[in-house]
Amino acid sequence: MKKVKFLNTVMLASLLIVFSALNLTAQNKRGNKGHMKGDKPRMEQQDSKRQGIPNLTEEQRDKIKEIRISFKQTSQELTNKLKELEAKLHSLKTTEKPDMKAIYAQIDKISGVKVKIEKKRADMEQDIRKLLNKEQKLFFDNHLNKDGRKDKIRDRKEKPKGPQRRMEGK
Repeated sequence: MKKVKFLNTVMLASLLIVFSALNLTAQNKRGNKGHMKGDKPRMEQQDSKRQGIPNLTEEQRDKIKEIRISFKQTSQELTNKLKELEAKLHSLKTTEKPDMKAIYAQIDKISGVKVKIEKKRADMEQDIRKLLNKEQKLFFDNHLNKDGRKDKIRDRKEKPKGPQRRMEGK
């Protein structure tokens, strides 16, 4: 009788642990996909960072907003082009008999577009810096290096997806 009671207790405890773990996993999957911190979408988060620059005048805010909008328009065109090139590369790689010269040429095209995007981003950052005083530049530079979008994208690409990713963190 004691053995049966003990086994029932162990099984109940095991089930509680399993269901708790499943609940935590489900909550994690429902997290803020596509968002950075909290409930703010990425663009709002970046805008609030720009607003965090100390002592910005209305004129500076307006000019920064114009610069960022111009960058978004230009980079959106390049990003669309990049996605098209990457889709074409995927098609080239998955054919029955892949043409390596065509694959290499496509990779070169993709690299060229990525370089253009990074150059546009650097231009935007420098245009914003031109508007700032020394204190504001220091703040901008420190936050740009710590929270730069490129670093997050690079980190995301290096992390494995799926079950491997969950195992890696343990």
